[in-house]
Amino acid sequence: MQKKTPALRNSPKKNSQKSPSIASNVISDSSSKQSRNHVPPIVIDEPLDATALLKEFTAKCESKIMGKFLPGNKLKVFPETAEHHRKFQRFITEKKLKSYLSELPEQQQLKIVVRGLPANFKVKEITEEPKNLCLEPTLVSPMRHRATGNPSTYSL
Repeated sequence: MQKKTPALRNSPKKNSQKSPSIASNVISDSSSKQSRNHVPPIVIDEPLDATALLKEFTAKCESKIMGKFLPGNKLKVFPETAEHHRKFQRFITEKKLKSYLSELPEQQQLKIVVRGLPANFKVKEITEEPKNLCLEPTLVSPMRHRATGNPSTYSL
């Protein structure tokens, strides 16, 4: 009996010829994503007149702002740049609107928990190590056990 050869026997050569172009497309797509910073959306609760609100803000920013209506009478706004995000934050506070704002990546803080420290470990010793690594801690505090209130072996 003869074995049937699969029809895709010559396909590895074709794939190897196509792979560089596919790889270059993937690289160019990922580099464009890296160059563009992600700007988090803003959710506004119960906007009185959403279209007028978007038009007014578009006039201030001099660029088109995209918005999407969500269930529960909410408006989700997608600013294009971090500068537009900050302007929209100021605009919302001026209008005294209820909103949910996400932090921009450059505003986010890094939180570190150190485990296994004795309860009587000095906080000053913990703050010195990040400073040696060119990091400026804003807050260093020993964590406490929720139920008892006693110092924990963790530090934040």
